[in-house]
Amino acid sequence: MTVVRARYQKGVLTLPEPLDLAEGSDVIMSVQEAQSRTRAQKTNVLEDMAALGKRLIEEYPDDGRDRPTDGSINYKHYLYGHSKKDP
Repeated sequence: MTVVRARYQKGVLTLPEPLDLAEGSDVIMSVQEAQSRTRAQKTNVLEDMAALGKRLIEEYPDDGRDRPTDGSINYKHYLYGHSKKDP
């Protein structure tokens, strides 16, 4: 299951970026109005990113193997397991 945010304008839901689905795929949607992020939720995102950085350092110790450098492009892959995008 993938959870995405969308914007509802003029009767149409618009996604901020394409989904990793085959063209013409049928989907089942559940719609819930998003709440604006509170300061605590924003802090949790920063904490999640810090934890990700720590985990990458632990998984890729400085032993000659290169650490991933595509975190800004593939952050959804590293945080949520989405498919990787080419840098």
